[in-house]
Amino acid sequence: MAQQLPGLLAGVYRHYKGGLYQVVGYGHDANYPGRDVVLYIPLYTDPEKPGPRWCVRDVEVSDESHPTHQPGPFFDEIYSPGLVVPRFEYVSPGLSPS
Repeated sequence: MAQQLPGLLAGVYRHYKGGLYQVVGYGHDANYPGRDVVLYIPLYTDPEKPGPRWCVRDVEVSDESHPTHQPGPFFDEIYSPGLVVPRFEYVSPGLSPS
């Protein structure tokens, strides 16, 4: 039985550090049954990271083998002194022409 995934709107999301990303939707890892991911594209270029621009991030981490130094799942929250914010926040359904 497939797990129930949280609601996810396709569109533009802002990372808590400020970058914008176009979220396409959910996907799965064909090599690891049960690993659901969010598929997205950075809306900026980074000369330090050449190569493919499509990215995936785990919907959630379901096992304890996930290294704590790696980026967390899509829906987690970031904790810093006196502040709790979502890792990604929905901004709009798409890019505006302005």
